[in-house]
Amino acid sequence: MAYIKVIKEKFQKETNPERKKVLLNEYDTLVKEFDKPFDSNFVFKLSAKLENTKIDRQSIMLFLEQDTEKGVTYIPVDSMLPFPKVGI
Repeated sequence: MAYIKVIKEKFQKETNPERKKVLLNEYDTLVKEFDKPFDSNFVFKLSAKLENTKIDRQSIMLFLEQDTEKGVTYIPVDSMLPFPKVGI
């Protein structure tokens, strides 16, 4: 990652031993965090049309919850995917 590389370069060029120690510590922390797997929580919303109590499979849409300064909004997941929506 570019930001890790920048810290590494600063560390390597630093001549002040105290500052070098701080930069090395920061670099080590970033490398450990980058390599560590992590869990993420996502909130999804599903919408679909009902026809005589049955779901119209062609109308199913999946949305991802996104927190913004104005509140929660939902973004269609298919608009974030690199491929077109495929019918079920």
